Amino acid sequence: MQKMLLATKLQPGRTLIIDGPASIRLIDGEASCFGGPLVPNRWVLVKSERRVPIESSHGASLEVKIGEGAMVREIQGSTIPGSWVEAGQIVHQTHGTVVVLGDVDSGKSSLSTYLANVCHSNGLTVTVIDADIGQADIGPPTTISGASLTDVVYSLQDLSPEASFFVGDTTPGAVPEKVIHGAIRVRSHLKSSEVMIVNTDGWIEGVEGLTYKLKLLEELRPNIALGLGVEPELDLILDSQNFTALKLGQSEYARPRSREERKRAREAGYRKFLEGSQRRELRLDKLWIRPFNHPEPADLATIRPLRGLLTGLIGSDEMLLGISRLLGVKGKRISLETKILEENPSVIELGAVRLSPEYEETGYSHM
Repeated sequence: MQKMLLATKLQPGRTLIIDGPASIRLIDGEASCFGGPLVPNRWVLVKSERRVPIESSHGASLEVKIGEGAMVREIQGSTIPGSWVEAGQIVHQTHGTVVVLGDVDSGKSSLSTYLANVCHSNGLTVTVIDADIGQADIGPPTTISGASLTDVVYSLQDLSPEASFFVGDTTPGAVPEKVIHGAIRVRSHLKSSEVMIVNTDGWIEGVEGLTYKLKLLEELRPNIALGLGVEPELDLILDSQNFTALKLGQSEYARPRSREERKRAREAGYRKFLEGSQRRELRLDKLWIRPFNHPEPADLATIRPLRGLLTGLIGSDEMLLGISRLLGVKGKRISLETKILEENPSVIELGAVRLSPEYEETGYSHM
């Protein structure tokens, strides 16, 4: 896809809002993205279905490459709400664990990115746990992943997973206890830091969603909880806590995504971790094979079709080595396509998602 190249001068106090696919770099002056200063000649990638604000308090010269369907507009002022700025000050002064809550498309990932940059820029060590299994940024969809900042980030997708846990579904509704367990496991495998930010999924509605989020907070025991949005469930969650709990305003420039756009974003995530995979065969008698939602062994004869199932390759410590796409079972061997070629899994978990050879979602398996 050919991209159009634009040169633009951003005046002081103005913000450039870019809907991808696009990329942008700083030529001269000063500018930032979600609180992270732009580095001259370092490209900021804006993927499809994503929106990125580039703001400058003193003016900047920028170069922008825009692809098909991209949009660029300029506004006066900042897209970062004042409540986010205040929350950033509280977090970098308080330290500890911060949990970000909110509905779908409320801006949780953007807020998490902003808080991470504020703390990193103030000299603190920062780790991020991405527990949004449906719209995962750090690891592949259906997983919980964590990583430490070594530099400012313009998206949580800039981080490479250091510890991951396979949930196996794109929604927590079927396995809420597993999501909570996974977040705790990932935290235990990450090196300690002065600030840990936990970005959560958007399920807060109804009694089950409320109970799930309250249990998550009970297990994580954060120092601060931040809620984004106006939903009454957020008030119930935040008001019930005995630690600092703040309700923040959403950015009026947050980009809502359709169900189809969210699906395409997940498919891009599968490709990131599966493209370039090689076929691998493993002996069934050396493995424990189970469905994602049950600890007992899977009866492979009852699951049809097997081909295309997203699977997690699990190590002896319960942590994810990597994902794979199931190709089939023949005799005493299981065939997979994966990038994990050297490490030997102890467990293979069969996920809910079925993928095409191009890593597009073609359906869900009910086990």
